[in-house]
Amino acid sequence: MVMGILSILAVIIITVLVSIGVIKEKYYPHSIAIMSFGLVYSITMLGTYVVGSDIQGELAASRSALAYGWNFTEATDVNAITGINMTSVVTGLLAPALSRISHIDLIWIYKSVLPIFLVATPVTMFYAFRGQIGDKRSFYASLFFIVMPVYNLQLAQIAKSMVAELFFAVAVLALVSTWRTRYKVSVITACTVLAIVSHYTIGLALLAYLFGILVIRVITSRLRCKLWRLRRTPVVVLLIVLLTGAGSFYTYYHFAYGGTVNRVVSGIGKWYGGNATVYTEDIVELVTTPITPVVDTVTEDVNIATDNVTTTDNRSSYLYNQEYTVQMGIGLDFLDQPIEGKLFRIAQYLTQLLIIIGSIRLLLYHRKYRFSSEFVAGVGCSFLLLLTCIFVPQFSLILNMPRFYQISLFFLAPMLVIGCDAVSGIPLLTRKILTKKQEDDR
Repeated sequence: MVMGILSILAVIIITVLVSIGVIKEKYYPHSIAIMSFGLVYSITMLGTYVVGSDIQGELAASRSALAYGWNFTEATDVNAITGINMTSVVTGLLAPALSRISHIDLIWIYKSVLPIFLVATPVTMFYAFRGQIGDKRSFYASLFFIVMPVYNLQLAQIAKSMVAELFFAVAVLALVSTWRTRYKVSVITACTVLAIVSHYTIGLALLAYLFGILVIRVITSRLRCKLWRLRRTPVVVLLIVLLTGAGSFYTYYHFAYGGTVNRVVSGIGKWYGGNATVYTEDIVELVTTPITPVVDTVTEDVNIATDNVTTTDNRSSYLYNQEYTVQMGIGLDFLDQPIEGKLFRIAQYLTQLLIIIGSIRLLLYHRKYRFSSEFVAGVGCSFLLLLTCIFVPQFSLILNMPRFYQISLFFLAPMLVIGCDAVSGIPLLTRKILTKKQEDDR
């Protein structure tokens, strides 16, 4: 409790000091790291045991690997949750190795060491953003990335994601960098493979983004649009990385835990076709066992968690059957909330509006910034992802809406800052118009 309050105060103080120029540009990465450490550790260091639900199964898998060795092709425990977590190199190899080498109990590896990977993620994104929008704007974009609740309230409770998101961030950094082609292809490929074997969810998300960016680049390759003047990654590099990553995913998860993950991923289409397949953020049963449809299960959990929240009487739209966080994000529950809930949602909607304004400003005034074509394509992929979560029935249940939104911020966070630029520039623009009109009148 005390650490959480101190962390929030640290974020406020550091932000103010950066805004007034006391903290110089060269210390921005250090400032982001300090704020990230405070927010993440305020969750992970609570108590003397790991905090969260997913992390319990991960810790059990690491203990099993430490005691019996890591065999990712088979479960060393009859518990399916332990078995599926054993497919990750984070829980099966990295955490046990760190514990054995350092002689630190696995609990404290999870509470204090693995969070360092998560802390490094926004710092990495700062460097990725800096080449697009400059130092101070990149600081604010990274700040928005870490102050979103999902960063420390969800990611800090999933060890696999803590590590995998860093590889995602490094891949984005390499993608938009001015590095030589051989370095770019090596780094992006390595990060893609490492993200895949760390957490299949983040690995799939990275592959999806690479595929979307590749498609957009190919479609627009013949368009003479100045928005695409900074093409930093050749299309052939994207194709090589995508094919290598897809092949690595299929091969690794074909053997990992009897191919369970591959069967689940291939079963997504059957899910939408009415033949439900087990698919949640982490699999809790074998695919081959009799199951309850995932949509019903998740909906029941949501109803239990929100039984005190009422919604509008109108149920004619399928949007009212979407995941509760989707309804919350688009304002369907606004009128039913108490005053503090309304204030929180207004703040949330303002950030969403600024992201949209920033994206429009990027299209209109792209010469003011130096966004690479890959980053702009990534922004488009992020909007497509969020629109899919909203308008495709039950799509958000594949992971959950807050996690999808957090992933989209790898590309959308700078749009918030650009949106703030646009809004703050409105009064100045108005004064210029008035001045010109007065001169014309004279």
